[in-house]
Amino acid sequence: MAGSVFSVRRGHLAIDYIPRDPATYNLDPISLQVTLNRAHSKILQKSINTGVPFKLPAGAILKLDSESPLLRSLFRANDPAQMQMEIRPGIPAGFATKELPMRLLAGPPLKASELSYLPFKMTQFGRKEITLVSCSRLPIEVSITLKTPPKQGANITIRPLVPGANAIELARVFEFLDALGQSGNLEVLSLDPPGRLFSEVGKFSNRLKVSSELKRVVSDAALISTFFRVPLNIPEIITKHDLEKIQTLKRIATGDPVSQIEISANLIKDSALRDSALQFLSGTPVSLRMENPTGWQKIQLFGETIDSGPVTFTAEEVTVMNGGQTRKDYLDAPEGAMIDWKGTCKGLCRFLPAASPPQEAAPGWWSITSDVPRGDPK
Repeated sequence: MAGSVFSVRRGHLAIDYIPRDPATYNLDPISLQVTLNRAHSKILQKSINTGVPFKLPAGAILKLDSESPLLRSLFRANDPAQMQMEIRPGIPAGFATKELPMRLLAGPPLKASELSYLPFKMTQFGRKEITLVSCSRLPIEVSITLKTPPKQGANITIRPLVPGANAIELARVFEFLDALGQSGNLEVLSLDPPGRLFSEVGKFSNRLKVSSELKRVVSDAALISTFFRVPLNIPEIITKHDLEKIQTLKRIATGDPVSQIEISANLIKDSALRDSALQFLSGTPVSLRMENPTGWQKIQLFGETIDSGPVTFTAEEVTVMNGGQTRKDYLDAPEGAMIDWKGTCKGLCRFLPAASPPQEAAPGWWSITSDVPRGDPK
């Protein structure tokens, strides 16, 4: 309470002590002498030095005394052995809510990975240690404990925040952690006031154990998010279907070729193209080009809809599977009918951005699956 000397809580009752005579109050030494047993004395000293709150249980206080008449009247009737005391080292008012912006560099000086702006708040303030914890929107939590002489130095703990993280921002965090893990070099600089806070070389121990599969998924999702301009947040669980969609969208974005895949599509019976169709269904390899197939443009990934069209798919050395039955189905079908077929692409296949959708998109479906084994990220 404003104007009070101190406050005492007893259960739900709060008592505020306010001096009636400030002059007399200024002559009253508000000090308290507490005698503890050896074990709790060491713990209390550690709490004061580090700024970590600590509660003294009953039996820890051996003696309680004060030269202040006000404090003596408050504790005189209580048995010290039955008393409990909670120590809460305070944070200076000027730092309790203030953000302290930092800049973090990891890796070799000439090729350093950087987190250019990472604000911190002070969470613990002790006589010999100060702890700062990051409060950035980036998906990373950094805790820095600074120590005063004679044990001058710093301890730093870094943890990526994966579920719900923006893919582009999380990819930046993983790049930073990779650079830190490979080099062991870390430099922390204060932006306000500007200057180096501390620098560590070769002393980083990576206990994060982030799987390479998860890093690859995040990197691919960041590429997709940038190319299609759709924000993607990493879910808590990444399914096999998610991985397949990521692989397809990445191929569209990069145009990277792939081989040895299976193709499922359909063939519309057209008498004008009968000879070419029968030649293909008899096993002759062909080059294939698919323009913006119906239903292909919209792909759902991580709860977001990505418009990937118009798109063109090209494939070389495509041969039909189960050609005999497919050829029979084609011959028996009426003009204009659609015949489903499956094929194998032994040549290079790639996605290309189409200039515009075809004037008359033929109805049908298609899917592309790879024989490359995939595993769910841990």
